[in-house]
Amino acid sequence: MYRDKPRLSPGAERLIEACKAAELKLMLVSGGFSYFTERLRARLGFDSARANELELRDGRLTGRLVGAMVGWKGSGTRSPLRT
Repeated sequence: MYRDKPRLSPGAERLIEACKAAELKLMLVSGGFSYFTERLRARLGFDSARANELELRDGRLTGRLVGAMVGWKGSGTRSPLRT
């Protein structure tokens, strides 16, 4: 699923590098799934990520989320950073 790199907005990587150079902490927030955001976090060097986590039981997806849904309303709320 992740073989093709997700496309970033033009200038995104340059902005991320500038933020890192300024020693800012970076958090990736997405209404998508942690499967993708954790890979992007590692690839781009974000300090933490917040996204929807799918529930696994016995190595299989259940169709449920772990915790509260992260969506457009959740992107502006404060939550503990997960590194």
